[in-house]
Amino acid sequence: MKRLARVFGLLGGIGAIAYLLRDRLISLTAPREPEPPRFQPIPPHHDGQPGGDHQAKGTAPTNTQDDLTIILGIGPSYAARLADAGVTGLADLASRTPSDLADEIDIAESKVAEWIREAASR
Repeated sequence: MKRLARVFGLLGGIGAIAYLLRDRLISLTAPREPEPPRFQPIPPHHDGQPGGDHQAKGTAPTNTQDDLTIILGIGPSYAARLADAGVTGLADLASRTPSDLADEIDIAESKVAEWIREAASR
């Protein structure tokens, strides 16, 4: 009987130790979570405001009336599409109709209408 009590005591002690160290034992077998991405600060725009800089660093447009990337939402790829459609400046963009231009460059008409409104206000 004493021997049986010793075995149960030993097993109980091992169980208690395993219970107390459960966080350490689980963390050894569980996969670690990847570190979150590190975010970079937004570089200042060429007019001093943060973000929205579509131009290469150190190159400022010579004529802002011909620079379509100053319109919110127009980046280099949309500017290239607009150039293919014959829109080379803000005046050209402001003179176009949203439905015709949207069909030509395959972009949503609402987005093109916003661009035309902003180009007309500049």
